[in-house]
Amino acid sequence: NTSFTAKTNTRKLFETVLLKNFEGQGIDSMKAVTKDLYPDLGFVGSRGFKYYALQIRDVVMNNYPELAEDIKTIQAHIESHPGISKPELAGYVKPFIEKYGENIDIVV
Repeated sequence: NTSFTAKTNTRKLFETVLLKNFEGQGIDSMKAVTKDLYPDLGFVGSRGFKYYALQIRDVVMNNYPELAEDIKTIQAHIESHPGISKPELAGYVKPFIEKYGENIDIVV
């Protein structure tokens, strides 16, 4: 692992790892988190951001057990409520974001 001692926005990290927007638009969250955690990365298209989002997800799920459990809980909620709206999902995820604070330090 390479540490960039980077902090990234917790909400955007959740959106990136879940590949599901609940406040952001399009790939904005993926783009912001990828650039925070890989600052030397050059131009990346939307497929590239999805690739890095999956890489970040793997790191989080394998190296941050408490965060991984929360992500699994949110993912299960999404799967059990397939028609959940963005505002409803944002409300559900809010306590998880508050648990970690506005920004979170992740090492990739």
